[in-house]
Amino acid sequence: MVPKEITKRGEQVNNQMRCNQLMKDYASHGVTFANKSKPWRGWHECVPIFFHILGHFKPLVTRGFFNDYLSVLGKTVYLPHHLYIDYVVDAQRFFMRHEGVLRHELQHIKDYKVQPLRFSLSYVMRKKWRAYWEYRANCQNMLQRYYTFGNLSEPYLKSIESRFTGDMYFKMDPNPKYKIKAIRDNIISGRLNFDSYDKVIDSIVTRP
Repeated sequence: MVPKEITKRGEQVNNQMRCNQLMKDYASHGVTFANKSKPWRGWHECVPIFFHILGHFKPLVTRGFFNDYLSVLGKTVYLPHHLYIDYVVDAQRFFMRHEGVLRHELQHIKDYKVQPLRFSLSYVMRKKWRAYWEYRANCQNMLQRYYTFGNLSEPYLKSIESRFTGDMYFKMDPNPKYKIKAIRDNIISGRLNFDSYDKVIDSIVTRP
């Protein structure tokens, strides 16, 4: 039997290697990080307010969202001040602590880069189309969770479901349970991984 401390050390090395690759992926896509507290923050906040007017993102107009969450426009990731400081002080540690959400946002950036018009229009026009892009991004969260902790527990799956059924995106999919479980089963079986992605997701969720 492999000693527990050696197993943990090996897992830590694997996590570091995975996050180092993620940092390289961000750099290869030309993504930059910016502080939300800068003076130009005002125009950045106008975008989600516009989405709110369309009836898509109810909570985004609250001050808490801008203070607590990162967001992406184009190739720029806007970080709340405390997260931006973490990034500047130790980028590798920042990527390791926030790997799941960073993979989520990078998936959006990749999808936009491949199909900018389709992504932009479908994301704001219909809930079920937006759900497709969010399934792709949330799958990245699930992969990170599985590779880091070795499980996808029921409480965790419920938290993913709530992203689709809750107010954050105006209940974009009222019945995500079976799709999320299908994603889970494909991750556990090894069929769905960071290198085998598009075809598996498209077999579970309808592309717009």
